[in-house]
Amino acid sequence: MRYEDWEPFYDAIRDDFGYSRDADERSARLLERRLTRFDLDRLDALLHGETVAVVGNAPTLKPSRVPTDAVVVAADAAAKRLAEAGVSADVAVTDLDGAPRYVAELSSEKTVAVHAHGDNRDALEGWLPEFEMRNVVGTTQTCPFGVLHNFGGFTDGDRAVFLADEFGAAAIELYGFDFDAATGEKRRKLRWARRLLRVLSEKRGEKLV
Repeated sequence: MRYEDWEPFYDAIRDDFGYSRDADERSARLLERRLTRFDLDRLDALLHGETVAVVGNAPTLKPSRVPTDAVVVAADAAAKRLAEAGVSADVAVTDLDGAPRYVAELSSEKTVAVHAHGDNRDALEGWLPEFEMRNVVGTTQTCPFGVLHNFGGFTDGDRAVFLADEFGAAAIELYGFDFDAATGEKRRKLRWARRLLRVLSEKRGEKLV
């Protein structure tokens, strides 16, 4: 998703939750300073033309249903749940609030997209030294700069879907997504995630949610 297409959604989300653009940008600058440039051709080679299973961390997730012949992109702690069931994620997407130790370990072998936003500056400072930086692609919800990217999306789950779309997935299948299971602010976030995925569904001509 181009930033000019994403920005109206970003502004609406900030208005809804009271998020600070300045805080988002400060976290983004912290992340950008710690990273090296990631070769996006690696993600293109992995995802382009493939069936991609994007796996969320809903309580209803059943790892046995995730197809073994698909490329697996996992949202944060879903990667750990899959590993515990013997399923390996090919890519993890995280803002470091789920299973940061596991995704840091995963980065020794697999690509991890680490996201910066205004509320996770402390997590970035604490966990980034544990990551294998050559395997980290940095993302921001503000205007991308330097080595940071913005593929679209709000929560780890829908950002994982937007990443798969960005790199040319032929088909995207969702597992472990339940937009009605949470309560409070998390439920509001998932409503936005579903709204964004419906926009992406229309763009792709493929039913996602």
